[in-house]
Amino acid sequence: MGLTLKQAEALTKGKPRMEAALAEARGLKPDGVDTCPTVQHRTLAVIGDGYWKFAVKVVPMGAPRQSRRDAWAPQECVLRYREFKDALRDGAPVGMTREPVEVRLVAWVGMPASWSKKKRAGMNGHLHRVKPDGDNIFKGVADALWEQDSCIAISRVEKRWCKRGEERVEVEVWE
Repeated sequence: MGLTLKQAEALTKGKPRMEAALAEARGLKPDGVDTCPTVQHRTLAVIGDGYWKFAVKVVPMGAPRQSRRDAWAPQECVLRYREFKDALRDGAPVGMTREPVEVRLVAWVGMPASWSKKKRAGMNGHLHRVKPDGDNIFKGVADALWEQDSCIAISRVEKRWCKRGEERVEVEVWE
């Protein structure tokens, strides 16, 4: 999981490059309050040189199939996908690498309201093995964060169940 801004500041004390990245972090006040209107919640951690870890509270979704018509009359799923990508971009730390070598992500997907309380309690945190596919979620995240994602040599995707309202995407990036 990500760290609060205060925890990240404690880890970066005395490291000028990392302190500068924290100082430039968009939308975060020193007390960890998020001021960015498009992202409901964000945690930021710049752990070391060439390593970033952050989480964005957004409902994970895969990249939809798009056509030329979506340029002037977008489908509802395409509009949701664009909002998803905007939220990820807003939640990403400033100064993150443009050419990652390794990316790991954990997509936390909300459990259906139709499930019983007992089933929801038992499945919380377990692996999510239904749609959307993990590779489609990864493609959506990579499209949102990097112009060219061909430089990513190692990728890992986990999908896990969570309570409704706790949906998020956690991203770790190595340079």
